[in-house]
Amino acid sequence: GSNSLHIAACKSTKGVQMLQFLIKNYNGNIKEIINQKDYINGCTPLEYAYIDYVGNAVKEDIEKLLIKYGGKRSFELCDSHITL
Repeated sequence: GSNSLHIAACKSTKGVQMLQFLIKNYNGNIKEIINQKDYINGCTPLEYAYIDYVGNAVKEDIEKLLIKYGGKRSFELCDSHITL
């Protein structure tokens, strides 16, 4: 399943405070969960931030915050890249 960062990235509508709280208070290395893929469709918290993204300034702030802490989209986590 998804972790708390997935939910906060998707559901936050008024600001980044909840996501910031979860990141700062995570008891461990945030890099371990910042790019965790969910089991349903393999999406990371950053990809969850794109849900209902159009016209939502908060989602842009969420995206910036996740990227600041190393957040990536699932295709960016692939070890192999196709070069043409």
